[in-house]
Amino acid sequence: MGLLEQYPALGSFLEHWRALPREGLVPTLGAYLDNPPVALQPNVAISDLVSADDTTIRLMGTALAHAVGERTGTDIKDSYGKDIARYVRKLAWTGVSHPAGFLARRGFARTQGLPYTLQTITLPLIGKSVRHCVVTYFGLDYRDSRNNDPKWLDQSVGCELQGWVDIGAGIPKD
Repeated sequence: MGLLEQYPALGSFLEHWRALPREGLVPTLGAYLDNPPVALQPNVAISDLVSADDTTIRLMGTALAHAVGERTGTDIKDSYGKDIARYVRKLAWTGVSHPAGFLARRGFARTQGLPYTLQTITLPLIGKSVRHCVVTYFGLDYRDSRNNDPKWLDQSVGCELQGWVDIGAGIPKD
């Protein structure tokens, strides 16, 4: 059984993305924002990619912001450690350059609790002011973040590629 079958919300998110109007293989950011998947949107983050080294979080869904704190407008290096941020940026840049989506397992840890992992799917979008964007759906169950008390907020601690999603251009070579 594949990840998309194990985590039906990831498959639902991919189906929604595939149904969006597109330019070639990739939908535009505007098409996505005009028709977001309402039930899944709280678990979504959209990032702008200027280069493989310059990635800014454009939008965080409410469930993500509740779990890790609002990070809209920040560089992803502020959400991940330096090495993990470099790896996540590399995956995202490969995804927008190829183009392809990817499935990943991302690790998080509570500052006052046990670590846990989330399955994610990241897919490319074409932006206007920034040419490359990605949208990531986090398979996030609601977690009580103690009303955003900083001692309870989650920290990103890892990212592991689970596989590429062929959107019509094949799979990137690692």
